[in-house]
Amino acid sequence: MQEIPATQNNELSAAPVTDEQIPPIVPWKTQLCDIAILIVGLIIIECLFGYFRPLARPDSISSLETAREILFNHNWITLTLNNAIAFDSPPLFYWLTALSFKVFGYSLFAARFWPGIFGMIGVISLYLFGTWFAGRRMGLACALIATTSMLPLTLMTAASPYIMGSVFITIGLCSIYAAGQTAPSTKRTWLVALFWFTCGLNTLLLGIAGLLLPLTIAIVFFWVMTDTITLKALIFSPKGIFFFLIVTIPWYVVVAQHNPHFLYYFFYQSILLSYLIHFHNALESFLLVIFGLFAAMLPWSLIGNMGYWACRPLDWNSRFEKPLGMFLLVWIFFTSIYLIGIAPTQLFWIGLLTPAFSIALAKALHRWWSTTDKGLFSASKSLIILCLVVLAALFCLLTSHSGDFSLGFVPSLAEEIWLWVVFSIFVIGGVCSYFALKRQDGLKITTWIFLLLGLIGTITFVSALPRLRQDSMQPIVQYIQTHQKKDDVIASYHQYYSEIGFSMQKSPLVVVDWLSPPMYASLYQNLSSWVVTSAFFWQTINQNGRNVYFVVAKSDMSSLSGVIQDNHLRSVAENGQVVLLTNAAES
Repeated sequence: MQEIPATQNNELSAAPVTDEQIPPIVPWKTQLCDIAILIVGLIIIECLFGYFRPLARPDSISSLETAREILFNHNWITLTLNNAIAFDSPPLFYWLTALSFKVFGYSLFAARFWPGIFGMIGVISLYLFGTWFAGRRMGLACALIATTSMLPLTLMTAASPYIMGSVFITIGLCSIYAAGQTAPSTKRTWLVALFWFTCGLNTLLLGIAGLLLPLTIAIVFFWVMTDTITLKALIFSPKGIFFFLIVTIPWYVVVAQHNPHFLYYFFYQSILLSYLIHFHNALESFLLVIFGLFAAMLPWSLIGNMGYWACRPLDWNSRFEKPLGMFLLVWIFFTSIYLIGIAPTQLFWIGLLTPAFSIALAKALHRWWSTTDKGLFSASKSLIILCLVVLAALFCLLTSHSGDFSLGFVPSLAEEIWLWVVFSIFVIGGVCSYFALKRQDGLKITTWIFLLLGLIGTITFVSALPRLRQDSMQPIVQYIQTHQKKDDVIASYHQYYSEIGFSMQKSPLVVVDWLSPPMYASLYQNLSSWVVTSAFFWQTINQNGRNVYFVVAKSDMSSLSGVIQDNHLRSVAENGQVVLLTNAAES
C-alpha cells in the first residue's frame, strides 16, 4: 500500500500515517497468471457442481419468473410476478437474467450465468485489492478465503441477486479506500467516480440502501480518520455524481410515469416501513446475523477472531496506525445494522459482509506469516474454541428437529444433511485449531487444511442440496406437463408457486384466496381476473365442466377436506410440502 508522507505536502497532513510496509511490486504478468488460474478454477467448480443442478434454495425462483415475464410481456419497465405488479426489488437482476434468457434460452445455465460472472469479478476484485495493499500473498489469501467459504461460493452458483450486491459493494468500498490512500490526481478522481458508479448499480439492485449503506460507511470512516480532503473529494465529485445519476435516474423516472403510486410505495411503504417493522425484533435479528456470518464463512470463521484483533486499534489515538482495520470495522458495523432490519427470509444478503471478513482475515494471516515464528494460540485457548464450536453445532442440530431454527420452517432432508456437514466442519476445524495452531508452522498448515475443508464442504453442500430436497416442485410440474390438456385449469391455493409458472412458461396462473400477493399489486392493482375466492372458483369450474390441477400446501389439506370431497379431488403427486390435486379422470 503506497502511503503519502505528510511532510511531502502540507495539504495532505490529514492523511493517515500507518505502520504498514510498502508492498512489493507484483509484475502484471504474475497478476494476470494468478487471475487466470482463479477464473479457470471457479469455472470448473461452477460448471461441475453448480450451473446444471436443479433449482433449489438459495435460487430465487420468483426472480427468474419475473425475468421471464419481462420477455413474455415485452415490458422492461413495470416488473410483474404472475402478472401482479411487483416493485419489491429494483430491476437490475431481472434485466440481466431476462437478457441471458433471450440469448441462451430458458435454461439453468442462463439462470445462473450472471451470478457466476459476478462471482468471478468479486474474487478478482479481492485479489487486486489485497495485492495493492500488501502484495501477492495477501491478494491470494483474500481471493482463496472468499472462494473456499461456504456462502460466497454457494451464491456464485445460485440464480439469485445476492452475489451481485456483494460484488458491487466490494468494488465500491475498496475503490474509495484506495482513493483515500492516493494523492490528489486523475487516478484518485476516477477511483471516487468508480465508487459512485457502483453505488448507482447497487441502487438498481438493493434500492436506496444501495446508496446509503456504502456512502455512510465511507463518510463515517473518513470522519473518524479526520481525512477531510478525501471526504470533500467524495461529496463534491461531479464526475462520480454524474455517473450515479445517469445509471439510476432513467428507470425511476420512467417507471414513476407509468405507475403513479410508485415513488410513494417504493421509498416509504416498501423500504422505510418494512425496515422499521423488521428492526423491531433487533435482538433476535442481531443474533441471527452473527450466527449467519459465522456459518457463511466456515471454516474460516473458526479463526475469525484473528481478523478482529488484526483490525482493532489498541486505543482511539492509535486508530491512524490501522486505517484498513478501522475501515473494515466500520464496514461490518453499518452493514450489520442494515441486515438487522431486513426480513429473515432475505438473510442471504449477509453476503455483503463476507468480503470485509475475507480481507480482515487475510490481513491477519499475512501479518502472522510475516512476523511470527510461534504458535498462534495456546493449548488452553484452542481447547475453549473447540468446545464452543462443538456446542454451537450441537445447538443447531438439536433445534433443527423442532423446527425452531432454519427461519421458522421444518428443515428438509437436504437441510439436515447440510447441518451435519456444518457440524463436521466445526469439529474438524476445531481439532485443527487445537493441534495445528500451537505448532511453530501451524498457521500455514491450518491455512491449507481450511482451504481444503472449505472447498470440500461447499462442493458437498452445493451438490447435495437439490438432489435431496423434499420440497422441489419438479414432481408436480412433470405430472402437469404429462397429463394436462388444452382447456385444463392450473390453480394454487393461498400462494403462487413461481416454479410452476417458470417451468411451464405460463402466466398468469389462477390463485385461489391469494394471501400475500406483491404489496404494490394488492394496494394499487385490480387482481380479480385471476385471484378469486374459493367459492367462486369451484362454482365456475363445476359449471363449465373443466378439469383442474390444484396445488395445495400440505398444511392446508385439513382445512380443505370439505372442498376435496365436494369436488371429487384426488392426490396425484406430491413432495415434502405440497400436494397436487385433480378432478381429472384417471387415464
